[in-house]
Amino acid sequence: SIENGAGKISTLGFCMGGLYSFLAATKSTRLACAVDFYGRIVYPQTSPNKPESPLDLAPQLKCPLLAFFGEADASIPVK
Repeated sequence: SIENGAGKISTLGFCMGGLYSFLAATKSTRLACAVDFYGRIVYPQTSPNKPESPLDLAPQLKCPLLAFFGEADASIPVK
């Protein structure tokens, strides 16, 4: 059964796909885990199409998330 983990899937993405993996982990209860390689988790500014930065959604994660970012990656701000 899904309650015991059977039938769940995981998601993995790189760059924009990493962002989508991260976002899926904040929305879906059907994921076993999510992996984000270099997906932008902070938007420079919000807009009607991007009303909140992904990092602001982190408290809504519904599964474990493993995220990888490069120390010298200027597109990922250090907070």
